[in-house]
Amino acid sequence: MTTDPVLVNALRGLTGDSSIQFNWNAAGDCTSVLVEESSTFAPKGP
Repeated sequence: MTTDPVLVNALRGLTGDSSIQFNWNAAGDCTSVLVEESSTFAPKGP
């Protein structure tokens, strides 16, 4: 769990095409969040 505004803001950027990675310390605190948008498949149709 985190209340860090930087990490929370990263999570707000999630979409249906997002890939997300969490990292945490030994105490179970979230220490980083990686959100990526990428396309390895053909574009979506309308």
